[in-house]
Amino acid sequence: MSAAYRQSQTFQPSAPDRQAALERATARREKLQAMFDDASFVDMALRQGRYLRLCAAIAWASEREERARDALQTDVMVDTLRKVARGGATAR
Repeated sequence: MSAAYRQSQTFQPSAPDRQAALERATARREKLQAMFDDASFVDMALRQGRYLRLCAAIAWASEREERARDALQTDVMVDTLRKVARGGATAR
């Protein structure tokens, strides 16, 4: 067993942690999106000069959600590859 493989086993976060991170990121993005969809909130943001800040927050939340989704998918792919490497069948 290589040192890199042992290290990946040691530091590999569990899938429930990744799932929870994805759920939090999705909830955050949905909350910001709901604010953006509210015309009165957008008008207030425009009056206060905070419209671009709102747009940036939504973009940041969307990127964070995408990274969390990618991390979860990567964990699934790595798990599948490990099963294949051990001679197990792939299940979908």
